[in-house]
Amino acid sequence: MPSAKRHIVEALVYAVLITFVVSRTLLAALRRKLGALGERVPQERWAGLFADAALDILRLILWRPGIAAAIATALDAHLLHEAVDPNAGRALLLRRVESRTQFQHRISVGAGHA
Repeated sequence: MPSAKRHIVEALVYAVLITFVVSRTLLAALRRKLGALGERVPQERWAGLFADAALDILRLILWRPGIAAAIATALDAHLLHEAVDPNAGRALLLRRVESRTQFQHRISVGAGHA
């Protein structure tokens, strides 16, 4: 968001820093709660979940305790279920691209059929 106003830029920088700290703190707590399954929560997957849950996380902070408790229970169950990568045996796309295994496999398979 372009702006030449110092106070707006500072507010945006603080918002990004607070979001980063909250996201990392929640990710660490989620991984601890999942125990051994916590190793199967990739940061990329968490980033998407956190973005989707951001409004509910704000509601936890701003709403009355009774309503916040109901949201927290539902959100906790949702995040615990969705955070774990269901494809434990498959390398993450980033690792496949970096190691080029995905592309080498396709080239070797394609070369055999040419």
